[in-house]
Amino acid sequence: MKARRLRRSSGLAFVVVSLALFALLFAPRVPGAAGLARAGELDASGARGDVLPLTGEWSLLGSVGGVEGASRYAALPRTWARPIGSATYGLTIVGLDPSVEYSLRMPYLRTSYCLSGNGLELFHNGVAGLSRAESIPAYAPGIARLSRGASRLYLTLRVSNYSHFEQGGPFQAILIGESSRIARFDFWRIFSDASIVVLCVAMGAMFILNAVMRRNSATFFVGLFLVHMGTVLFCNFSELLVLRAFPGLPWKLHNRLTYALAYTLPIWAFLAARSLFAKRPRAIAAIAILSPLGAFLVLFAAAPPELFMRLNLVYQTYTLLVCALSIAMGLGAVFRKEPYARIFTAGFFLYAAATLTVMFFHNGKFYGREYLSLVSLFYAGLIVMLNLFAATLLFRKERAPSIAAVPGDGKLAGRALTEKASAAGLSTREIEVLRLVLEGKRNREICDELHISLSTVKTHLSHIFSKTEVSSRGGLFSLFKF
Repeated sequence: MKARRLRRSSGLAFVVVSLALFALLFAPRVPGAAGLARAGELDASGARGDVLPLTGEWSLLGSVGGVEGASRYAALPRTWARPIGSATYGLTIVGLDPSVEYSLRMPYLRTSYCLSGNGLELFHNGVAGLSRAESIPAYAPGIARLSRGASRLYLTLRVSNYSHFEQGGPFQAILIGESSRIARFDFWRIFSDASIVVLCVAMGAMFILNAVMRRNSATFFVGLFLVHMGTVLFCNFSELLVLRAFPGLPWKLHNRLTYALAYTLPIWAFLAARSLFAKRPRAIAAIAILSPLGAFLVLFAAAPPELFMRLNLVYQTYTLLVCALSIAMGLGAVFRKEPYARIFTAGFFLYAAATLTVMFFHNGKFYGREYLSLVSLFYAGLIVMLNLFAATLLFRKERAPSIAAVPGDGKLAGRALTEKASAAGLSTREIEVLRLVLEGKRNREICDELHISLSTVKTHLSHIFSKTEVSSRGGLFSLFKF
């Protein structure tokens, strides 16, 4: 009873906290409209107290590798059509209050940049050179403080990418505002990302704890899926929390880590779906599906990032196939009306849909080139998915361990059944399985009733047959019914 109350209270607390975070994610992030700069100039005089995105028309001062055209201006943020190369942009900010201390919130860009203000370097992300030999890739989000006393600021931004073969360019907006406002904004962004990570890990830990207590492999795999997802978000989402925690983490190590984590995540969903819904699980089929994963991990560990990044489409195709297979098994279970099929299939479907959204619309015009809106959309789907999984802990019913009366040709009281089964050497759990067998339950129904795996039920039945010296369920009915 205490375990049941603890599980339900923790599940309810999880739902309340996640719904509160859901509301926080859709609170206004950046006051002010996008595209504020015009013809390389931004007027900040009417925006005191706000956090402004430095978006709009920056002056194009030069480019290498054909990443930009021949226009005088470029709309930032943007992703280059040709990812490899470098470009330099300029922006004049007027209307600043000389008595106010301003700060710039710097995102990470593909893959290195240097920002200068009035000729002085303010912030750098790796080394932004004009060639591969001169450039050093890095991801380093942070805050750059500006000195008081200036009403006008001229920014020069050089961005270079010679390492990432899918995306290059200033694809996220730089923000400017009073230092206190920027610090507050930065805190809430980190807080929201960290909260999602904690929610995933906490939910996963709850599932793993339940799985260990009940020896249920499907629940264990779901728990690993959620913990793994929290780790992926910690390393590889909008705020790059891993770099906040470990600022000196090398760019190559970070890429090896994030690729390995991101593209192995769907495996746990597949194993959970296989354990829950596969009618005849076959080890050979699972090995065939999982074997490419070993090759990917070796590639991530041994090959340089510049090489394995070129095969990104291969990894994405593989993970999409694994997700599709997991959802297909879940849909089959839904049509068969198996327990928990709807809730887990809906959860994995939401995960796949949110991932596909980020994959195909990332930095696209569909979302107005606003990266943070995609983050909010992904997190929204993730929170709904977590609440679906939490419902299995919150609303799942448990049966009391006492033995009920067994119907049949005659009636045998629960106590009498317990005594006769105990005399045959059956354990308490084997007696519970026996009671359900005598009630006409199938193996899958016994799994759901006792929250144990199918293989565990078969093991208990084997022990029961051996101890009672019968070879079939009919023999059990003959032995234990009058």
